[in-house]
Amino acid sequence: MRVLLLSFLAVIVSTEDSFEEKLREGHQLLKNDRNADDTMEFLQKLHTMEKEIKAEYSKKPTAEELKAMEDYAKIKKSSMGVSIAGVNRDSKVGNALFQGDMILTKQQADEILEDIKESKGNRNKRQAYRDEKYPGTLWSQGINYVFWNATNSARRVFQKAAVIWRENTCLEFREDNSATDKVYVIHGNGCWSHVGRIGGSQILSLGNRLCKEKRFELISWNPYFIQIGLGLHELGHTIGLFHTQSRHDRDDFITLHFENLINGWEDQFAKESERTNYNYNITYDYGTVMHYGATACEILVKLGLCDSSAYTAELKEQVCPRSCR
Repeated sequence: MRVLLLSFLAVIVSTEDSFEEKLREGHQLLKNDRNADDTMEFLQKLHTMEKEIKAEYSKKPTAEELKAMEDYAKIKKSSMGVSIAGVNRDSKVGNALFQGDMILTKQQADEILEDIKESKGNRNKRQAYRDEKYPGTLWSQGINYVFWNATNSARRVFQKAAVIWRENTCLEFREDNSATDKVYVIHGNGCWSHVGRIGGSQILSLGNRLCKEKRFELISWNPYFIQIGLGLHELGHTIGLFHTQSRHDRDDFITLHFENLINGWEDQFAKESERTNYNYNITYDYGTVMHYGATACEILVKLGLCDSSAYTAELKEQVCPRSCR
């Protein structure tokens, strides 16, 4: 039985005219990225496939599952609060990004669309990106990065996130401007990243007007206080991870409460395919920084995630909202 039912919130638009308008507006903020046009074309095609994508949503929850949800916490619609979606909503760049914070190469976009067309709602899905270029999309020799117009706060955020990823994986990070394949950490519009190693130069944006708020060890993006988790999340995309709720096996663990999605966001919840997603036999993790949050932080407490010894104190800071700690 699915142990948790989540209501996901997102920001996109509700009419066809508005969709195109918002997409163009976001695209203007990304026009200097070499894959901005590819991602825009992909989102336009994805938008036309909404019915096919909805067909693969998990069935409505059973009475037993609904009871389980009530036992954990009452989930209800609320404001998105502090989130990457909120940051990118305000910067408007999220309208032109896949699932709000990913920019795709043409090959990545084409493979996702092909999966949707071929599967007809009967697919097995991925989290880590693995296409026909695999393992070329992996950073097997470590991740090279360069700071380009990044604020001091954005630099600290990236460096702290890199330390956490290094301590919990086998990845190494090097500041190396001479490397052929490297990540430019920029002071851009919102928070977003490419997925995996695409070859040559690629971008990781850590938002506008970032500044340090020392008391809570947070980053302030007016008017939000954003945890270091933003850096962890975007760097996860750079490493090659999609969102956890896009895994091929998500329906075994969560029920997508799509009636709570803001109209127009449904097509963004396409799952990834087993052909291009490999999870290294790692079980579904509700607490990972790569998962969209539920609308009630009490769920994390009820499941024991915030008290779990499996998380370091630093990672708990990112997983569990302050009101739950």
